[in-house]
Amino acid sequence: PPCLVGKDGMALCNANKKISCTECDAIKAQWSAAVKAYEKGLFSAIGVSNYCTQCLQCLKDFKTQPMVNQFQLHVGMGPDPQGFLAMNAARGIVSQAYSPIGSGGHGSSDILSGPLTTKIAKAH
Repeated sequence: PPCLVGKDGMALCNANKKISCTECDAIKAQWSAAVKAYEKGLFSAIGVSNYCTQCLQCLKDFKTQPMVNQFQLHVGMGPDPQGFLAMNAARGIVSQAYSPIGSGGHGSSDILSGPLTTKIAKAH
């Protein structure tokens, strides 16, 4: 899942899994630095990875919001696991999946060659 639960029971939402969602000051500081670089033209777009609702809530007061939220999403997870697609859409954030066939192609046989994946492949 995009947000994991750490040993302390807190959700860990960023890519390096070191900052929990309750540490809004650290999340805001990271985002502030990214926004400054974006405003200077150093980046053409800025986004986040593995941010859940709590983490995105930390950024609610920023004028510049993430343009992309990248998280694990594949056909074996269902249509909108944990509501991340709807959450991102409501905030105008593009959802970007990684591991679209599960764990870099090392997913279960159901994902790689199961009936759902086969049906999707035949349709496209």
